[in-house]
Amino acid sequence: MQVLITGGAGFVGRPLALALLAEGHQVRVLDSLSEQVHGPAARMPAELESAEFIQGDIRDSTDLLDALSGVDAVAHLAAETGVGQSMYDVERYVDVNDRGTACLLQAAAARGRPLRIVLASSRAVYGEGLYHCLNCGDAAPPMRDSAALDRADWNPCCPDCGTEISPLATHEGLPCQPGSVYAATKLAQEHLCRIVGAAYGFPVVILRYFNVYGPGQTLSNPYTGILSTFFTRAKSGKTIEVFEDGLETRDFIYIDDVVEATRRALLSPADGSMIHTLNVGTGVPTTLYGLADAIVRIGGLNAPICVTGGFRAGDVRHAFADTRRARAVLGFAAETRLADGLAKWIRWAQGCDYQDLTDAAASNLTARGLYRNRRG
Repeated sequence: MQVLITGGAGFVGRPLALALLAEGHQVRVLDSLSEQVHGPAARMPAELESAEFIQGDIRDSTDLLDALSGVDAVAHLAAETGVGQSMYDVERYVDVNDRGTACLLQAAAARGRPLRIVLASSRAVYGEGLYHCLNCGDAAPPMRDSAALDRADWNPCCPDCGTEISPLATHEGLPCQPGSVYAATKLAQEHLCRIVGAAYGFPVVILRYFNVYGPGQTLSNPYTGILSTFFTRAKSGKTIEVFEDGLETRDFIYIDDVVEATRRALLSPADGSMIHTLNVGTGVPTTLYGLADAIVRIGGLNAPICVTGGFRAGDVRHAFADTRRARAVLGFAAETRLADGLAKWIRWAQGCDYQDLTDAAASNLTARGLYRNRRG
């Protein structure tokens, strides 16, 4: 099989390419090597020398025609990522994520023969996700409003009766309520892939990644990867700052598991269904305070942890995956426990160069009213 990986020099794309090459598949990588992700002196990763590499833009028709020639499947990973940054860099996020996906699909349709498309989407499309109300049953609350957050009312309430609700694992059938520009672009990507895939007979697998971490992720991009933010602050001798009350939860999934899910989505035999939408997570919620504490403890770091009481526009309270559909469709279940994954990631991160740009990012958000610290 010949596979095109857009964004293939990135965090997920690189190990995915290596896994496919090791199995004897032909791999072509299309990547712009953007400075924010790869640094100012970016070049093709040496370990991808066995892959065909095209440095190009997903929005460039010439680059796309070259990249799609002869391929059987596409892993579409190229995207701008970052909830906070997307809220003030709206045009760029929409242009790269949505117009880029439209350009890819148009070029694919012009080839005249179908190919499988695997889209890297995000759990962000759900918004607040699924909860349970003792009075009303399961509920999908809207995004929290700033007035409630100003009062430190962190937990969503039942949209029907207004009482306290408890988070549940979010399943793929839940209606999506994106609460950030980034989330909206990912949902638009999903719609585009479904519509064009159905029209042209392309099998489409949409993978909603939860919080991916592991060796290879950038440590210097303050808009993506809460682990990187916590680690770089601790290594720089600064306080780790945790938003809200520190009890918000996320579902952290190790890079090896994400690569395996994506590999299966590319290679699994067709089951008669043209379109699948699957969560890629562990199903295990972890509080952000617990994550910060684990990084300090496992990494042997001497760093204080401060719960700021501040909040950021577009953030959700709880997010963890219902993983049953991925198991049924792909036979996939994440295998890496968080403690084990963190130990591997910290060993890798200890030997990496990085810049701590979190204060600059916080200033950008604060100046635009997108981060508010209740303590003043």
